[in-house]
Amino acid sequence: MISSFEFADNVVGIIIDRDVDKMMLNEVHALLREKFKQSAVINLYIELEPGVKIPVPLLVKDLIFQLRNNGKFNKLAIVTNQDLIRNIMKFRDFVLDAEVEIFAPENRIRAMNWIAE
Repeated sequence: MISSFEFADNVVGIIIDRDVDKMMLNEVHALLREKFKQSAVINLYIELEPGVKIPVPLLVKDLIFQLRNNGKFNKLAIVTNQDLIRNIMKFRDFVLDAEVEIFAPENRIRAMNWIAE
């Protein structure tokens, strides 16, 4: 199970504290699909706890999900200290219509403020 919270009707936050598997990714995507029903465009905050691993095939699957839902994301704030994840998320900034910002864990409050704007 993932930890999620809402800042507002159009802002959802997800905290991932264990390695991501296919079941967890499907749970995240189901949550986002439900959110799209409530709000046409959302801001998404994702925080990856230190040491969390996401297999590359699941990163690709998530990118495909985001591309299929391009235009439904306004902002994505990703909080992580993992260089690989940070670089992959920077790439998403080029292919998605959404604003994508990556924050270090010590800047999580700044990330929450940015995503809630």
